[in-house]
Amino acid sequence: MAINEEVYKAVVVGGGPAGIGVFVRAARGGLLPRLLNPDKHGTTKDTELSTQLGFKQMGVVVLHSGGAETFGGGNLGEYIINSNTFACGLLASVLDEKPDLDPPESIKNTFLEKVRVHESAKRLEEIGAAPGNLTEIGRFLRRVGACLIEEISDKASDTSKVLLHTAAVKYEALENGLIRVKAQRTNGSGDTVILHTEHLILAMGGTQELPSLDNPAYHSKLFASDSCLREDGFAKLKEHLLALPTGERKVCIVGSPKTQSLSDPQKNNKDSETPFATPQLASIGAPVTAAAPVSPLTIKKCETATSTIAKVKRTSLAGANDTSSPKSIFNPKDIMILHRSPVRCYYGSKKEAEVDGVDASRVDRSGCVNTFTGLREDAKRLFKSVKSGREVRVRLFQVNQQGSQALTDKAYATAGAIVWGAGYKTNMLPGSDEAGNPLVFHQDNGVVKLDNKARLQLLGPFKGKRPSILGLGLGFSLRSAVDEMGTETRVDGVSIYHRRGAALVLEALFGPEVYGTSSSFEEMVEKASLTHQKHLTLAT
Repeated sequence: MAINEEVYKAVVVGGGPAGIGVFVRAARGGLLPRLLNPDKHGTTKDTELSTQLGFKQMGVVVLHSGGAETFGGGNLGEYIINSNTFACGLLASVLDEKPDLDPPESIKNTFLEKVRVHESAKRLEEIGAAPGNLTEIGRFLRRVGACLIEEISDKASDTSKVLLHTAAVKYEALENGLIRVKAQRTNGSGDTVILHTEHLILAMGGTQELPSLDNPAYHSKLFASDSCLREDGFAKLKEHLLALPTGERKVCIVGSPKTQSLSDPQKNNKDSETPFATPQLASIGAPVTAAAPVSPLTIKKCETATSTIAKVKRTSLAGANDTSSPKSIFNPKDIMILHRSPVRCYYGSKKEAEVDGVDASRVDRSGCVNTFTGLREDAKRLFKSVKSGREVRVRLFQVNQQGSQALTDKAYATAGAIVWGAGYKTNMLPGSDEAGNPLVFHQDNGVVKLDNKARLQLLGPFKGKRPSILGLGLGFSLRSAVDEMGTETRVDGVSIYHRRGAALVLEALFGPEVYGTSSSFEEMVEKASLTHQKHLTLAT
C-alpha cells in the first residue's frame, strides 16, 4: 500500500464526459495551469490549507476505472441514438474562440488546439446543424481525453495525474477538512493507492434499475431502456419480439416517474434524459418511413448525457436470408407510451412556438421556449407525427398513480415487451467520517440532490470542517436556477457538464473570480446573453 503525504486540490472520480469537463472549462478560461499546479501557478489562497497542515501542494488526480480507450467518452459510443444537440453546438462549446465574453474563452496554447485538427472534430463540423450520432460524439470526447492525458503527462506530471484502470473504493472525511480517498487498481495487481484532497468531485454516472412489478409474469418481458439503446440490448429486444406470434408483438414504453415527462432537457446536447427511440423498434422488419421516427421515452444515460433519437445505420432485422421487401411487424396502435406530465416541445424562439400554436408567453433570457423541459429534434418530430396522425403505430397516454391503474395494468398485460424508462440512481462512493460513521446525503428516490453550487448536501451533524464533495454529470440532480417556467429542473448534458457544472466546480476550488467581473454563474450568463443580443442587433 502506497500512502501519499501530499494533498491534491481535487480528486475527480470518473473519467467520462462529465469528469473531463472540469479540464475543458479550465483550459478555456485560462485556469488549467493553476489547476494542474497550484503551487507554481496559483495564489497564496490556493495553497493555504496545504501550508497550514504541512502537506505538499499538488494539483488534480483523475481516477478512471477503464483504460485510455474509454477516457473522455465513457460509454457514449455504445448508444445507437443521436445526441439531442446539433453537432456544431457541441463543437463550439469546446473549441470556439469567444473573446467577447467575460471572462473571455480561448483554446490558444491549450491541449484543445490538438483536438481541433483531429478527424473527429472535422466530422462533427461536417454534420453541422444536425443532431450528432453518439458514436461520433463519443469519438470526439475520447480525443479530448487523449489530449488531456498527454497534456498532464507533458506539462504537469510532477503535480497531477490520470490514473487509468484505477477505481475509487471509499473515502473518509477528516476533521481538518481534507478527504482521504482509497483507490484500487483494476488491472489485476490489486495495488491500493491513498490520496488526500481538498475537494472530491464525483462524476461516476448512474445506474438504471428495473422495478419489481406486481405480476411476476411481466418480468420475463421487461427490458431496461438503457439496455435497449445499445446494440446488444436492442438485438435482445428484437429477438424477443420476433419470437412472439404476429398479433402479440406489442410494446409498452413506460416513462420515468422521476422525470415526469417525455422531455429531454437537452438544452445543448443530450441532456440527462433521452427519449427512447422507436426508430429502432420500427426497424425490426422494416425501415422507418419519413413520417415515422417513432417514440420518445424518458431515460437517463450513464456517465454522459445526450438525448434523443437516432439515425440508426442497420439493415432489416427481419432475417438474414430474407431478401424480399420487409414489412413492419407493428400494426397501428401496437406501440404505447405511458408518460406522467403533459408533453412539451422545445422552440428556439417565441415566433417558432407561436407558429405551432404553443403558449410562448414565458421564455428564457435567450428567447427560447421550454429550454429545459422540451422535446427536441428527433423526439419533437416524432411527437408531432403522432399528434397529427401521420404516425399511427404509436399512442401516447398521460397517466397518474391514482387514477390510471386500470390503463397501466391493461397495457402491461397486452404488451409483448415492456420497456422501462426509469431514471438513473446515482452511483455513489461510500464515505464516512473519522470515527467510521457513514456519511448520508440528501437524496430523492436514489438520486443524490445537489444545491445550486453542485455540492452534495450532507445530512446530520459533522465534527470538524465539513468536507467539500461535489457532484457532476448524470446521476446527480443539479438544479437549474434559471428555468424560464419558474420551476426547478434537472440540467444534464455534455455541454451543461462542460459549462455550468464545471464552472461551479472551479468556483469551489478558486472562488467566484472564475466568473470574471461577475459574482455568480447566473450573472455571467446574463452578461453573455446581453452581449449576444447586442451582436445580433448590430448585425441587423
